[in-house]
Amino acid sequence: ILRANPYCPLHMNTATSCDFRRPGDKTWIGEISFTALHTGSDRTGYLHTPGHQKLAKTVALGGGATDAQVLGKMDTMTMRMILQALNLRMGDFLLFSVTSGSRLERFMRRVVGCSRRFSWNCATRFPSITLTWLGYACMFWALTGARKFGRRQEMAWFLFGFSILIALFILSFFGYIASIFTIAPGFRELQIGTRYCHESEDPPVILYVTDGGLQDCTGLVQLMRRRCKLILMAIGFECPRDELNQLRDAMHIAQETRIGSFFDLDEPKRDIKITLDDLPNFNGTD
Repeated sequence: ILRANPYCPLHMNTATSCDFRRPGDKTWIGEISFTALHTGSDRTGYLHTPGHQKLAKTVALGGGATDAQVLGKMDTMTMRMILQALNLRMGDFLLFSVTSGSRLERFMRRVVGCSRRFSWNCATRFPSITLTWLGYACMFWALTGARKFGRRQEMAWFLFGFSILIALFILSFFGYIASIFTIAPGFRELQIGTRYCHESEDPPVILYVTDGGLQDCTGLVQLMRRRCKLILMAIGFECPRDELNQLRDAMHIAQETRIGSFFDLDEPKRDIKITLDDLPNFNGTD
């Protein structure tokens, strides 16, 4: 239904990117929004949402990727390495500036009969996957099949495969030179584990996206960016003594980015924070 009618209703989700910032930014944590029409933010820019992007996966990514709490509150190299070693990453990699519709993608869809998402991933990652597996194949051949040719042949094959992997790993840090190699399998995980952050005016080819709770999980800031005249917000968190911290964070972000300000309609001269503090607390029994 959303694919056929992307404007009604305009379903929007928010997530967080934690490995990209522009020169001058103080933090590498930024917000990304997902709609049926566009994906991105002011920091990364916007692109058309791929047709294979599923609503269920987007909702789960924006609300259930709990590794965002570790990346936001305990962001150390040790904790990141633990997440990588235990495979506890609950976010996903977003191929941001990669267009769809290549010849290989159309061939896999029409001739082979693959799905749209699988064809798009294979066509996009084909060069980097091919070179990566070529490096591993040469090293494997050196340890198994090249022994009958002598020690020198074995060492030559091993060094050749190892050189390919090292070259791909080095190129993965220079996306503006060879952007297609930044999505080589395995190398992006190493960069995340070592707290590497891509810093440039243009976003990288691939972004790691996780839960939107690190920024604004209410969607208020995104609606204000779209200049919605009337916003009806229903907040229902699991804590019975919730102090509206998520709403306070969203209001703080809106004021810091100069999107807008807030005031009490009954007393415009009163700070909205005082109004929120005076709200009656729900203790779960009333």
